[in-house]
Amino acid sequence: MITSTIPRPLRVGTAIGSAASLVVGLVWLLVPWLNPYVNEDLSLVRHVLALTPFTVGLTLVVLVATLVAAAAAVRPEASGPGLRIAAVPITLALLAGLSSMSGLSLAGYVVALALPPVAVVGGIVAAVRAPRARLPLAVAAILVAVVVVLGRTAWTGALGIVFASLRMQLTMIVGQLVLLATTALWVSCTLRLAATSTTLRRLTPIVVRFRVPITVIAALGPVPYAAHRLTWLTPWPLFAPEASDSRVLAWGVALSAGAWMGAVLTLGLIRPWGERFPRWMPVLGGRVVPPAAAVIPGSVVAGLLCLAAVPWAALFGPGGVPSVYFWVLPVWLWGPALALAVWGYAGHRAGIGDPAGVGSLTVAADRAGWAR
Repeated sequence: MITSTIPRPLRVGTAIGSAASLVVGLVWLLVPWLNPYVNEDLSLVRHVLALTPFTVGLTLVVLVATLVAAAAAVRPEASGPGLRIAAVPITLALLAGLSSMSGLSLAGYVVALALPPVAVVGGIVAAVRAPRARLPLAVAAILVAVVVVLGRTAWTGALGIVFASLRMQLTMIVGQLVLLATTALWVSCTLRLAATSTTLRRLTPIVVRFRVPITVIAALGPVPYAAHRLTWLTPWPLFAPEASDSRVLAWGVALSAGAWMGAVLTLGLIRPWGERFPRWMPVLGGRVVPPAAAVIPGSVVAGLLCLAAVPWAALFGPGGVPSVYFWVLPVWLWGPALALAVWGYAGHRAGIGDPAGVGSLTVAADRAGWAR
């Protein structure tokens, strides 16, 4: 049965998400001012289609996605071939429809907002359960405290600006998040089906063989952006906004922290803690990391980066507006490298391309079902 590779919870979740996205598309058609793409300059599809045809097309895609996903959830035996045929074009259409810098920017802001509480909780847990980490954590905490205290007015103002913007655009942001979540579900379905492809299985050993240098390149992708934002804290700021105030600078530093976290998480694709949770973590410590926990978010981010690279290169690349941001934020390199890094990680975890034929140390546990 074709859909045997797609668990029922994933099929049901994809159907629900597609139905919710259909509602979003209809709202965008009826209430255009809620459409976040109305003034979107860096959008791949908007360069080709006007707003109304674009919204109509995206809504039709979501309608088909809803029908296919609902059929797969209710009658998997009868809808298996249809799901296999429709999954790839639906996934590509959703990614193309959301291909702009707005989706990538939204992801960056979400990460930047979530990073401080996650870092605080993680630091406290690590300090309690990992004694060797206490000294570097204490030094880092002191440095962060100094920065926060010295720039408390700027940080407060930056958060005020962000939350005010979130309140004003909450409806649009919720719609984007629903579509991004639905796209992530369809990406997951497509990856599940792609795992049975003979062609991909033949290419996977090659990707696995070179996954370490590929992953290093992917991890370096956000570094120029993250590093240049940190220069805003020095007397020699690079590419800082001319009319910026301390609040803008503070938010830029927060985005830099999110980019650094992305680089570190990417390295997890080739590090032991990317296959087994560190022992200092409560509950999960020492357990196998489910491959999907890295593959799904990594694939979604790689997809957003790859599709954002098209309008980004059209605007800032050769023939476009001369700008250092083509190199400061090299999404045209970062996206494909991250996609290949995730592919290599997935193949490694499945034991494909391993010279010994056994794959990583966690393959046996994966096959035993814990990670699935």
